[in-house]
Amino acid sequence: MAALRQRLTGVDIIAEQERLLGRRLQPDITIHLLHFSKPHGIKIIGQRFISHLDYPDETVLRIAAHEILHPPFDGESPAIRDALEVLRRDPLLTRIVAEHDPSFGYTTLDGLFDEDTAEALDQLISERIGVARPAGERWRGADDGMHVLAAGLYGLLKADGFERTGGAIQAWLGNAAHDGRLAPDSLHSAAASVLGLSRDRLWSPAPRP
Repeated sequence: MAALRQRLTGVDIIAEQERLLGRRLQPDITIHLLHFSKPHGIKIIGQRFISHLDYPDETVLRIAAHEILHPPFDGESPAIRDALEVLRRDPLLTRIVAEHDPSFGYTTLDGLFDEDTAEALDQLISERIGVARPAGERWRGADDGMHVLAAGLYGLLKADGFERTGGAIQAWLGNAAHDGRLAPDSLHSAAASVLGLSRDRLWSPAPRP
């Protein structure tokens, strides 16, 4: 705990999250270090999350950058309803939701959209604070590569310079829905560039035992 406190000195994750969410958060994060939480970091109530005692400091920082973002938007807002309407017409995302290993979770498009928006934002934050894994490597390997939406959103946000300018992600998503950036041609191209894959090989379900 002492080593982690020292590592966290001068790292203001909340400020980075507020810059991208476009709203205020509580000023602190509580981390519970446990022996029995692998393999995940898990958000509980408020701005608290569980992490494993043995995780490297960089992993704890990445978990903090991610977990406090949930939810990254108001799911009932017109902007997010518009974005979901576009994403529901995406045949690849429909397949991913229907055919991925359900043990990973994210069995609805709404849930996948929430998670993958948070993942795209946490990647931007992790890069700014110097603890990021390479984006393509991360999403090619996570959950059998199902987070194509996260890779696409990240690519579009980077193209906009969102990590530099900041903004309100909810409004950005609504605008992206209206101007066509969330449509398959745009989203899949962005994901392919980030993942280093061709558009026709962005995802296929892993063989089940």
